[in-house]
Amino acid sequence: MRNNILLVYQAFNPAIAAYAAEHRRFGGPAYSFNRMSWIKPNFLWMMYRAGRAAKPSQERILAIEYSRMFASHIYYQNYSNRHVGTRKHPGKYS
Repeated sequence: MRNNILLVYQAFNPAIAAYAAEHRRFGGPAYSFNRMSWIKPNFLWMMYRAGRAAKPSQERILAIEYSRMFASHIYYQNYSNRHVGTRKHPGKYS
């Protein structure tokens, strides 16, 4: 992380990657905001997981920068959604 920027890598199919590179955001007809996707903090690790960018729908690897504030927001939003109402974190679902 540098200057409060988190750099991660994500594998995509060529259509999604081309749209993201051209528009500087995710979207387009091939992209689904409901799809789960894995990010990796290391380029070589992502290349390994994507079969050196040869696996179907993982032919393009993008470097994505997130602000630390945005990354923290997403992390804690996901964490609270998973753990509220559990024995570890009782909440409205207990």
